Amino acid sequence: MLTGQREIKLGPLVYLRSLRTKSSGFTIIEVLLAAVLLAAILSALFLTLNVGQLSNPINSARVELQDNVRRLLYWIARDVRDTSSGEIAANSPSSEHIKFRQVQGLDTATGYYILSTSYIEYAYDAENKKITRNSLDSTGSILQSWTFENITQPPFFTRDSLGAVVPLSQSYLLSNRKLIVDINAEKSVCTVRIGQDCLNLAFSLTEEIKIRNE
Repeated sequence: MLTGQREIKLGPLVYLRSLRTKSSGFTIIEVLLAAVLLAAILSALFLTLNVGQLSNPINSARVELQDNVRRLLYWIARDVRDTSSGEIAANSPSSEHIKFRQVQGLDTATGYYILSTSYIEYAYDAENKKITRNSLDSTGSILQSWTFENITQPPFFTRDSLGAVVPLSQSYLLSNRKLIVDINAEKSVCTVRIGQDCLNLAFSLTEEIKIRNE
């Protein structure tokens, strides 16, 4: 009886000791599985950070390019709506250049427009890919100037007698009194992570403006 009781009391102690021995460390398989899982998590985090660092300069450049085109188109449309087709036609319009005075009122005695003494001019520079908006005094001296970069082609068009879009000219502008503004912009973005292959961003907007002071 004493011997049996001793064996019964020692049995649980031996079992607990065996559990403690098993739980005191990890098997090689468990270590390998943990290492693989950790590597997968780190790879996913690295990829996420890498994509974020690459997309930030691209998104910023895209937003800047779009804002530049929208602002330029808005300015041209606003300015042109306050002049007349005859005034634009009188200042040698082309696909690269327009110049005009804005209408300030109507002389009821003569029926002619009262025009401002200053001019507004838009000029496209193909070599430097930019459009410059100048405010000129009556002598042609520049009072103020604004520049819009990354413009890839001349912006000014109109319609011919058949309604087809053609480069701006004096005769067609006088016949249909419409100015078509087509702004095309492009910008190249290069980052360290892209390497030698730069990404070209492009954006364009077009508006057909009916000149109202006629």
